[in-house]
Parts: sequence; C-alpha cells; structure tokens
Amino acid sequence: MVTSKLRRAKKDYYFNKFDSIRDNSKDTWKLINTILGKKKSKFNDAQSFSYNDTVINDPIEIAEKFNEYFVKIGSNISKNVNDVNPNDFRSYMKQKASHTIFFKPATQKEILDIGKSLKSGKSSGFDDISPNVVKYVLSYIVEPILHVCNSSLSTGVVPTQMKISKVTPVFKKSDPSLFTNYRPISILPCFSKILEKIVFTRLYNFLMRHNSLYESQYGFRHNFSTDMAVIEIQDRIIKELNSGKEVIAVFMDLSKAFDALSHEILLQKLQYYGVRGICLDRFRSYLSNRKQFTVYNYNNSQLRDIDTGVPQGSILGPLLFLIYINDIVNSCNDPHFILYADDTSLLASHKDMNVLIETLNENLAKITKWFKCNKLSLNVSKTQCILFKRGGMQYDMDNISLQIDMNPLEFYESVQFLGVTLNSKLSWNDHINSVCLKVSRFIGIMNRLKYELPSYILFALYNAYILSYLSYCNSIWGNTYSSHINTLILLQKKAIRICSKADYLAPTSKLFKSLNTLKLEDINKLQIGSLMQRYHVNTLSPYLMNMFIVNSNIHDHYTRSSNKFHRWSYLNDKSKYSLRHTGPVLWNDLNLKLFNTQFNNIFKRQYKRILISSY
Repeated sequence: MVTSKLRRAKKDYYFNKFDSIRDNSKDTWKLINTILGKKKSKFNDAQSFSYNDTVINDPIEIAEKFNEYFVKIGSNISKNVNDVNPNDFRSYMKQKASHTIFFKPATQKEILDIGKSLKSGKSSGFDDISPNVVKYVLSYIVEPILHVCNSSLSTGVVPTQMKISKVTPVFKKSDPSLFTNYRPISILPCFSKILEKIVFTRLYNFLMRHNSLYESQYGFRHNFSTDMAVIEIQDRIIKELNSGKEVIAVFMDLSKAFDALSHEILLQKLQYYGVRGICLDRFRSYLSNRKQFTVYNYNNSQLRDIDTGVPQGSILGPLLFLIYINDIVNSCNDPHFILYADDTSLLASHKDMNVLIETLNENLAKITKWFKCNKLSLNVSKTQCILFKRGGMQYDMDNISLQIDMNPLEFYESVQFLGVTLNSKLSWNDHINSVCLKVSRFIGIMNRLKYELPSYILFALYNAYILSYLSYCNSIWGNTYSSHINTLILLQKKAIRICSKADYLAPTSKLFKSLNTLKLEDINKLQIGSLMQRYHVNTLSPYLMNMFIVNSNIHDHYTRSSNKFHRWSYLNDKSKYSLRHTGPVLWNDLNLKLFNTQFNNIFKRQYKRILISSY
C-alpha cells in the first residue's frame, strides 16, 4: 500500500514537473536523464593525474598539463612523420587557378542574419560573453561590429583577441587519471564566429563557383551528406561486381588530421586555389599567433601558442581542411576516392585478382607518400580492408595481401563506413542487426518508465533514441527483403504502443497516425522520394545526378511519362534493391502533384501527409 502511494506520488511529481518545463528542452532532457539514472560526465571527476611516473594533485598544474598536452598533439604527430622533401607536396598540385578571390565588404543585414543563426547557449569564450547575450544586443552594436569585420577584410589582419580558444577537457573512457583519455572541447569568442562566417561564405561560394573541390568529397558541403557517400560506394561496388570484376575497398584512418596539418602548406594551397594578396594575408593572420588556455576545475592555465592544425570549434576550420586534403586524389590514378572530411576510403577493382592486388599495393605506396609530404600521419593499425565477394566465388585470403610501409593491412568481413555497416556480401543484415540491438535496448528502458512519464515525453524519447537509428541512411539499408527488416518493424510497433500507452497487442496503424509519425517502410519511401525530388532541382552530388536519366532525355517525342525516370533492368538482388533501381520505381508511381514541387521541405511534408493518410 505504501509502495503504491509512493509510486503515484512520484508519477504525479514527474507529470507536474514535465508540464512546468515543457517549453524548455534543456531542462526537459535534464529531467529525463535524471529519471534514466544518467549522470552528466564531468571533466574533473579525477582529482589526480599521472604524468611521467609522478602524481599531480594541484588543479592549476593539472590545467597546465592538459593545455600542454592538447597544444602538442598536432605538432608531435607532424614531427613524427617520416622525413620527405619539404617541397614535395607541390608535385600533387596541378595547374594553378587563374581566378582570384576578392572579399567584398559585409553589410549590417548580413551581420544581423549571422547573429540570428548563432546557436543559442550560455557557454562563453575567454571574454565571458555568451551567444545569448550577443544575440540580444547585436542590433545595438551592429555598426562597430561591422567596422571591425570590414577592417579585417580590407587590411588582412584578424584581431588577436578573436584568436584565443578556451578549452575544456571532457573524459572519453578508460582510466580517468590519464591526460590521453580526454578530448578537448574548444570555444571561440562569439564575435570571432561572426567574422569567420563572413569569410566562410565568400570562400565557400568562390570554391563552388569554380568547382575547386573534389566531387566525391561529402564532408562539410551544402547538399552533400553521409547517405550520399554510402550510396555512391554501394553503387560503384555493385556496378563493378556486375561487370565481373574483383572489388576491394580500403578505409584509411588518420591520426588527429585536423590538429596536425601544416599552416605553411595550407597557405600555399590556398594560393594555388586562387586566394592571393590581402585575402591570403588575412588567412596567414588568422592562422598565426593563435593561442589557447585550458580550464580545469574552475582553474585556468596560461596561454600557449598553437602552431599546427585548424582551430577546433571554428566555422572556417572544416572548409580549410577540405582544401588541404583536396589534392590527395592526384596522388594516383587508379582507385576511386570517396571522402568525408578526413574519412578517406578507396575503391579499386580489376578482373584479375593478382593484378588488382599488385596495382593497389603500388597505389597505396603513392597515397602514403602524399600523407608524408603533407605532414599527416596514417594510422595503419586502424586502416581496414574489405573484399566484396561475388556469389559463388571462393577466395584464398592467405594469398591476398595488402600493405603500407611493409605493415600488412587486415581484411574484415564487415566494416563501419560513416556509421553504416558494410559487409563483404553487400547485404545489410549486419547493419540491421546492429540497429535492432540499439533500439531494443532503449525500448526496454522506455517500457520501465512508461507509467512515470507523460506520453509526449515518451514520444520525445522515441524520436531521439529510436527514430534517429531507424532513419539514419534508411534509403540505403531499408532497401532489402521484408523478412530482413521484420524484427525492426515489430520493435518500432512496440515502441509506438509504449508512447501511446496502448495494450501490447493493440493495432498500431491508428497510433502511428495519431502521433503523426511514419512506419519503417514509409521512412524508406520518404527518404528515397526526397532524393529523387532533389534530382529534379539539381541539388544532389554529381555522382548521384548521373545515376538516373529522365525519359525525355532518351527520346524526343512527348509522352505522359516524359518527365518520369527511365527504369533500368537489374541483374540480381543487389541491383534490384539499389537506389539506381528503387528510386525510379518509387518516383514514377508517385502522385503527379508531387512531381513539380520545387522545395524539398515542402515535398517531404506533402509526401509524409500522403503516406500517413493511408494508415
């Protein structure tokens, strides 16, 4: 009796508490994590640290050692790269760009728009000015901010105080008393982000206008994404297998690539791509004399100079890294590169396995030399290979050997590529099983809490912890036999019943409709439809734009199906369930009203409404 009253009281408390903070997402998730028993990881859990066989207890000294460790990560990696001719990196850069960038002045409207787009939060840089404060007062101080930004653009000088990073160590795993088990979270002053966004927009648009970036670089680019990278690698593998070729993929692992790149090499590459004069001086100023300090247990270290890498937490940093790694594709001619920032993958094929292994080893040596010339370190022990197997073929893996610098590379039956599990048979069973495990684990938690949480919070948990897994790259792995995803379908139904607090055998179609959320099969349809709509408005990556063809491009005479996609025949199940086939099939069967929708968000909203209306 007492237990029952306590449970009701606890339930009433949580319900009332959630109602009071319903519009505050941060407090809502804080309460959810409290109920789930999750504690926020603290960077200062450890009160003592090991360093050179001694124990450090003083918080200020710990902050200094953290700062020293973080600052030296990149430079130590660069120093340990085997010596090569310091000018060899130039040999990979082809004809220098004839065009030159010019930074046009910013406007008040541009600064105000950038200010609105700043991510809200209370975290502040060394100046103790949070984004919330900047957004609140920006309209009152926009004129002096505009003056500072335009002065920087015209003189090529970045203010020193905009180049100071505040770093917080966050524990990763294993022994908390070791500095190496922490990662740095860097915060730059908000005003520096406004200036960086101005420069980023101009540089990015300049590079896109002149098609300067490698077309299969999917990281940090507008209209490019991880699912497009996975679609490209899947489609290329299927095409090569269908043509009777052997296919090997190599997934390379770089050691702290963003932290280790050379400033001098980066500046010369910027010049090569058309950044010259005052604009180049500005990037030289941006990279030079950068400093950081580390905060540990409310104690600040001294400032230290940063000599390598792009600034962590910056807006410009990722784009500068894309420029730095862009010419890796010139290191060899044979394997095709598919890049996502520093995730470097190679795809090689040949009808003769012996020839494939020989040429791939030669090209791996050339690629390794590129890394050395550019002062980047390849982690050979974490570099993975996979041989994609054609049906019925037997392979003697003992005679298939790849190596880098005399170190053998290991072959795997499955590998992780941008969060998706690829296996040697190019089936999605391994990935689906992984998703099932993650989803079922959280359904168990939701089931224990369903009587203590209101339905809208349960649904928020579903969206965050279950739908995110069901949706990620679903356009790829969701295309498979229905029997392969049946377990996931049952798990999703179970989660929806919990959100709706329905009986465990209750029909779910009406529950999906009342929650306005899609079934697993329809998540797949929506994602494929979205990709096909983006083809019509030309916002897919170049490779995906060439995967499809409209009937009007095959024949000149007009028919009712002229605007529909040509359907390619498929040779096997791999082809049948690939986007090259399923995309046109789905699009051609869509409601004609959706065909002329120009905006992707409108298309998705309308198509989702159509799908849910059938429940």
